[in-house]
Amino acid sequence: MAAAEVTIDGLGRFGVHYNESANDGEETNLESRFRLNFSATTQSDAGIEFGGKIRIEHNDGDNADKVEVTHATNGDNVISKTRTGAQTGAAQMHAKLGAATVLVGNVGDAVDSMPGLYLPTSSVGTGLNYMDPGLVTIHDIGGFGDGPGVVNGVALKFGMGDLNLQVNASDDHSDRVLSGYVSYKIGDWQIALAGLDNSDADQNIVVGTVTGDLGFASVGAAFGQNENVDSQNGVSSNIDADKFRLFGHIPVGMATELVVWGADEDKNGSKDGSSFGIDIEHHLGGGVTAVAGYSDSARNDDKGAQASAGVLFKF
Repeated sequence: MAAAEVTIDGLGRFGVHYNESANDGEETNLESRFRLNFSATTQSDAGIEFGGKIRIEHNDGDNADKVEVTHATNGDNVISKTRTGAQTGAAQMHAKLGAATVLVGNVGDAVDSMPGLYLPTSSVGTGLNYMDPGLVTIHDIGGFGDGPGVVNGVALKFGMGDLNLQVNASDDHSDRVLSGYVSYKIGDWQIALAGLDNSDADQNIVVGTVTGDLGFASVGAAFGQNENVDSQNGVSSNIDADKFRLFGHIPVGMATELVVWGADEDKNGSKDGSSFGIDIEHHLGGGVTAVAGYSDSARNDDKGAQASAGVLFKF
C-alpha cells in the first residue's frame, strides 16, 4: 500500500440545453452530468508501472422511470417501473515501461485518441453538452468510459519526443475492429493520421488532422473518409461519406476563449450539407468555467439549431 497511489478526479456540469429538433417535443431541457474517475497505480521492483481506472457517471435522464409492460398468466397487463442511477463503466488496466504503454479492457479505439479529432473546448464539442461538434467521421467511435457493455480490447501506445503512435484491437463477437494512429509535432504544428478497419461490417475509416498555433489563435483542419459508415452487426450499408472541418481557437482577454468551426459533408459523392458552431468560455478560477454554445446543421439528417449554456467544473 505504501508504494501504491490512488487518485480521484472528475467533473460536473449543469445548465440548459435547447434543441429545435427534439424527438419528444421538449425543445428546452435541464442538462446535467457528474463524473468520478478512480485511478490506482503501483510499481514493480523492475520499474514497470501497473495501474487501472474505472468511471462512475450520472447524466440527466439516467434516473427517469422506465416503464415495462409484461403479461400475467390471466392475460392482464402488469406495468412495472424501474429506476436507474449512476452508471459504472468497464475498467481499464495498463502496464507502462519507458515510452511504451499496454492498455487492456475498456480502451475504445485509436481514432478516438488521435490528436486534432475533437475541438479544443471543455466538452470537446460545442457548448455545455457537446451538441453537434462537426466531427470528421460519422462512425460511432468510442473511448474510455463508454459504459459497462463496451468491448474488451488491447492497445499499445508509444511516445518518444515529437513522435506518438497507438495501435488498438477489439472484439465484441459481432465487430472485430483494428485501428491505429501516428502523429508528429513540428514546432507549433502537429500532423496526425489514423485508420480503422471493421472487418465484419466491411467498414473502413481514414482520418487526417493538422493543428497549429498562429500566435493570436490556434487553428485546425481535419478530413475523414468513411466507407459503409452506418454498417453494424455484420451488415454493410454501402453508404460512403467524406467530411471536412476547420476550427479556430481565439483567446479573448486573460480568462475568455472563443472557438468557431465549420464542417462540410458529402455522402456517396453528393453534397449532404454543412454545419457550423460557436463556443465561448469564461474561466472563473478553481477549475470552474462558464460555457455557452450554438450549433446549426443543414445536413440532410438535419439536427437543426441547438444551444446550451451553464457551468462546468473539474476537480
